[in-house]
Amino acid sequence: MTYQSVTYRKQLDKRSGSGVLSLEEALAKVKEMADVRSDRTYKNGKKRKAFDQTVEIVMHLGIDPRQADQMLRGAISLPKGLGKSRRVIAFCEGALAEQAKDADPPRRARAIRTLSILGLGPYGETVRAALDDPSPWVAMIAARALAGKDHPEYAEAILDRLHRFEDWSQNLLVSMLSSMGPGVTPALRRTLGDRDEVPRVRAVAADALRDLNDLAVGDQAAGVLETETERDLLAATLRLLGVVGRPDHLEPVRRLCRSDDFVVRASAFGALGRLGGNEDWSLLRGGIDDDSPWVALQAARGLTEAGGEEILEELIAAGRSRSILAREILAEGRPV
Repeated sequence: MTYQSVTYRKQLDKRSGSGVLSLEEALAKVKEMADVRSDRTYKNGKKRKAFDQTVEIVMHLGIDPRQADQMLRGAISLPKGLGKSRRVIAFCEGALAEQAKDADPPRRARAIRTLSILGLGPYGETVRAALDDPSPWVAMIAARALAGKDHPEYAEAILDRLHRFEDWSQNLLVSMLSSMGPGVTPALRRTLGDRDEVPRVRAVAADALRDLNDLAVGDQAAGVLETETERDLLAATLRLLGVVGRPDHLEPVRRLCRSDDFVVRASAFGALGRLGGNEDWSLLRGGIDDDSPWVALQAARGLTEAGGEEILEELIAAGRSRSILAREILAEGRPV
């Protein structure tokens, strides 16, 4: 036989003989039974605790909860809430602005980062001033905070100080600038055309303009190819021209396909493939025999983009040098 506690048996005695009760009578009976407690104690003499009771309610609603329009949802408010303590965090922006001037670089960096998360608002100049922070780390955090689509007005300030980040990845700098959106293109064009600027900064501007697909910069980029000689700047400008250039920009590209620098030659063949036509097939074919495998790869890819796949097929059929490269390039453009 299932064991029944003393409290349960006392409550059962009060329930006996009650029959079916109305809702009001049932609630009164529940309250009356809630007062029934056992007088038993533990072996150590302490009285047993009286636990709060629960009431189970069964309702027949005649609905199918599997149907979306007949599902039951409910909420209950407990007398003392969830019993959990709450913590309120207050961001004191004024204090953060003062912390941005702290003597400790990590504290300054955290303050600038927090201000950027909360929104620049009236503290945009405080963050902009951090671009000149003695710590390049703090300055970079400030630059990334300012480099948003909603703040193209800070593009000039970032570009003017981009030379401070010479140890940072060029791809990171390009991504940061291009994330500011089309509103930053005028500042990037000015930087690309500034011959007094550091070549690496101009190269970053060229790559960012390529990512933004700025068609208006084509003539300026062709002019840079005519006047500049620095490797990284030429390579970045050729990559840019390969995206935004026109056939009338081909002359400097063809000339740079014969450059003494293999990095420049590779970028030039890549641009030639995108801008050129069948009149450039022979130049591209010559690039496949280049001593640099990187140049040969770009020339072969350029040949396919210029519509010269048949030359690669002839190269494969003849079994000549670079035939393996030609086979791989053709396989890249064919569905599996």
